[in-house]
Amino acid sequence: MRRYLVLGLFIASCLPASASNTMDNLMLNATNVGKCYRDAALQFRDKLHQITVLGDDPAASLVDNSCDVVASGYMHYCEEARRSEDQCIGDLKVIAVDALQHAGN
Repeated sequence: MRRYLVLGLFIASCLPASASNTMDNLMLNATNVGKCYRDAALQFRDKLHQITVLGDDPAASLVDNSCDVVASGYMHYCEEARRSEDQCIGDLKVIAVDALQHAGN
């Protein structure tokens, strides 16, 4: 939980100060996405290992195949904070990488 809060604070620090409420929502959503990705990483540990062995990116697989509802909330607030879609997706990948490391994958 602490790691996700720090990650959320880092992401929020890149936003304009005028987006205070948006930043709060973004941090909350980043925390929720991190928890969801961690749970998915634990649940699908074997599948993620297989993805790694086959040479694919397990973090990208988490972003693409899990936590759609929570991630779409994050994307909404991220784009509301005037960040590009690529930046928001990049944030999701950073959160997924952290979740994989935390889950031991």
